[in-house]
Amino acid sequence: MKMLRPYSLWTTAGVALFLAAGIFLGTGRFGAGVGLMVASAVCLGAGMTSHRRWIKKNGSD
Repeated sequence: MKMLRPYSLWTTAGVALFLAAGIFLGTGRFGAGVGLMVASAVCLGAGMTSHRRWIKKNGSD
């Protein structure tokens, strides 16, 4: 079984949080929606950093 790369896990988590935040914002729950948007930005940022480190260490994808 092939192991998933760390940056793909962070990106998946960020996208899932972004979609959940959109649902919360769409239903009028702004506090929860904004909180999930912040968490999404943190996860996507961690994914980009992890991807950059992966490329530095292992060459290209």
